[in-house]
Amino acid sequence: MIIDKVMFIMYMAVIKNKKIIVISEKKSIFIGHLIGFDEYMNLVLYDGKFKDTNLKKYISFDYIIITDEIIKIHVMSKNSSKKIMYF
Repeated sequence: MIIDKVMFIMYMAVIKNKKIIVISEKKSIFIGHLIGFDEYMNLVLYDGKFKDTNLKKYISFDYIIITDEIIKIHVMSKNSSKKIMYF
């Protein structure tokens, strides 16, 4: 299932707090839990490692891929002409 930003709000309840993998074009990987999103539709992620510091990351995204087991998000740069990746 591929979800774009418009459909993201509809699926928020389904994917919230699930473990997800975020993969950027630079192949940097972030594994954590989805807390929500900000007013610019950036993902708000919590890595779960630092309970006291409440470390959050804000990541922009283009598409979210949801499977039964895990959610994988491919982050593309604004000027990218690349298609969505399947994992």
